[in-house]
This record gives sequence, structure tokens and C-alpha cells, in this order.
Amino acid sequence: DEAEWLASGVELAWVRLRSGILATLPSPEEAAAHVYTEAERRLVRGFRELVVVGTPDAVRSDLLARAAACDASELMIVCNVHSHAARLRNYELIAETFAA
Repeated sequence: DEAEWLASGVELAWVRLRSGILATLPSPEEAAAHVYTEAERRLVRGFRELVVVGTPDAVRSDLLARAAACDASELMIVCNVHSHAARLRNYELIAETFAA
């Protein structure tokens, strides 16, 4: 789905960062072309425990559960995807979901 596709670039950025490589955020196309080693796949699995990716309703549920787990009264949301338009659309979807 689109959220997973967009997140793939962020996953590759995480792998690179953890490997000491500072670079611009890769596109999903670049991530799709990357051949991940087993060590890199482990990094991605660990990273996925830290981030929230999914449908608007799934993201809302996950964010609320994480906030409740640490008794947070507010959330700071950062959407690091390659496309500026996709980033803005993600913020719109989150706002719409929480406004409903």
C-alpha cells in the first residue's frame, strides 16, 4: 500500500544513518532498487518498532495507544518521506483522522 511504499525510503535512510552514511532522504524507487543484507533487514525490523505506518485509522489507533502507554498528553508527529507533497498529504490525513 502507499504508506508502506513511502516508508521504504525512510527505512533505507535509517539503514544508511546507522551505518554512518549521512545523505539525503532516498526515494521509494531508490529503496526498491536497494539489495538489503540480512544485517540491514534486522535494522529495518528494529526501526519498524519505532515508527507508525499504515492507514489513517490504524495510525490513529497506534498513536493513541503509544500516548496512553506513556501517559502522554500530546504528540509530536514527524513525517520524513521523500516527497514534499506526500508529506503534506500525510499531515492532512492525520489531522482529518484526529478531527473526526
